[in-house]
Amino acid sequence: GGWKYMVEGETGEFFHDMSDFKESLRKILDNTRGESSPYKPLELAKKKYGNVNSGPRLFQFVKKNWGDRIRFPDGTASLIPTGA
Repeated sequence: GGWKYMVEGETGEFFHDMSDFKESLRKILDNTRGESSPYKPLELAKKKYGNVNSGPRLFQFVKKNWGDRIRFPDGTASLIPTGA
Protein backbone atom coordinates (compact mmCIF):
# COMPACT_ATOMS: atom_id res chain seq x y z
CA GLY A 1 0.00 0.00 0.00
CA GLY A 2 2.79 2.53 0.53
CA TRP A 3 3.91 2.55 -3.11
CA LYS A 4 1.78 5.64 -3.81
CA TYR A 5 4.03 7.62 -1.43
CA MET A 6 7.23 6.42 -3.08
CA VAL A 7 9.22 8.46 -5.57
CA GLU A 8 12.10 6.40 -6.86
CA GLY A 9 15.43 7.97 -5.99
CA GLU A 10 13.81 10.51 -3.61
CA THR A 11 12.01 8.44 -0.99
CA GLY A 12 13.34 4.96 -1.68
CA GLU A 13 13.57 2.38 -4.45
CA PHE A 14 11.01 0.13 -6.08
CA PHE A 15 11.34 -3.61 -6.36
CA HIS A 16 8.93 -5.98 -8.07
CA ASP A 17 9.71 -9.32 -6.46
CA MET A 18 12.61 -11.26 -5.02
CA SER A 19 14.38 -11.22 -8.39
CA ASP A 20 15.24 -7.52 -8.05
CA PHE A 21 14.88 -7.00 -4.29
CA LYS A 22 18.61 -7.51 -3.63
CA GLU A 23 19.57 -4.91 -6.24
CA SER A 24 17.14 -2.33 -4.81
CA LEU A 25 18.24 -3.00 -1.24
CA ARG A 26 21.88 -2.61 -2.27
CA LYS A 27 21.04 0.73 -3.90
CA ILE A 28 19.31 1.96 -0.72
CA LEU A 29 22.17 0.83 1.52
CA ASP A 30 24.79 2.39 -0.75
CA ASN A 31 22.86 5.68 -0.93
CA THR A 32 22.38 5.97 2.82
CA ARG A 33 26.00 5.51 3.85
CA GLY A 34 28.05 8.58 4.62
CA GLU A 35 27.06 12.16 5.31
CA SER A 36 24.39 12.77 2.71
CA SER A 37 21.53 10.76 1.30
CA PRO A 38 19.42 11.46 -1.77
CA TYR A 39 16.36 10.16 0.08
CA LYS A 40 14.18 12.85 1.62
CA PRO A 41 10.89 11.12 2.48
CA LEU A 42 9.91 13.55 5.25
CA GLU A 43 10.34 16.56 2.97
CA LEU A 44 8.11 14.98 0.33
CA ALA A 45 5.47 14.02 2.90
CA LYS A 46 5.35 17.53 4.33
CA LYS A 47 5.19 19.08 0.86
CA LYS A 48 2.42 16.82 -0.45
CA TYR A 49 0.56 15.66 2.65
CA GLY A 50 1.37 18.07 5.49
CA ASN A 51 -1.23 20.13 7.35
CA VAL A 52 -1.12 22.88 4.73
CA ASN A 53 -2.38 20.47 2.04
CA SER A 54 -4.25 17.82 4.03
CA GLY A 55 -6.12 20.23 6.31
CA PRO A 56 -8.14 21.87 3.50
CA ARG A 57 -8.76 18.46 1.86
CA LEU A 58 -10.07 17.05 5.15
CA PHE A 59 -12.31 20.10 5.61
CA GLN A 60 -13.78 19.70 2.11
CA PHE A 61 -14.35 15.97 2.70
CA VAL A 62 -16.12 16.52 6.02
CA LYS A 63 -18.15 19.43 4.63
CA LYS A 64 -19.22 17.40 1.57
CA ASN A 65 -20.21 14.30 3.54
CA TRP A 66 -21.55 15.73 6.80
CA GLY A 67 -21.92 19.46 6.13
CA ASP A 68 -25.66 19.26 6.69
CA ARG A 69 -25.04 18.03 10.27
CA ILE A 70 -22.02 20.11 11.29
CA ARG A 71 -21.74 23.87 11.74
CA PHE A 72 -18.28 25.27 11.19
CA PRO A 73 -17.22 28.66 12.54
CA ASP A 74 -17.21 31.40 9.88
CA GLY A 75 -13.94 31.46 8.00
CA THR A 76 -13.12 27.80 8.57
CA ALA A 77 -11.02 26.56 5.67
CA SER A 78 -9.02 23.72 7.18
CA LEU A 79 -9.32 20.91 9.72
CA ILE A 80 -6.20 19.67 11.48
CA PRO A 81 -6.65 16.40 13.39
CA THR A 82 -4.85 16.10 16.69
CA GLY A 83 -4.16 13.27 19.07
CA ALA A 84 -3.82 10.60 16.41
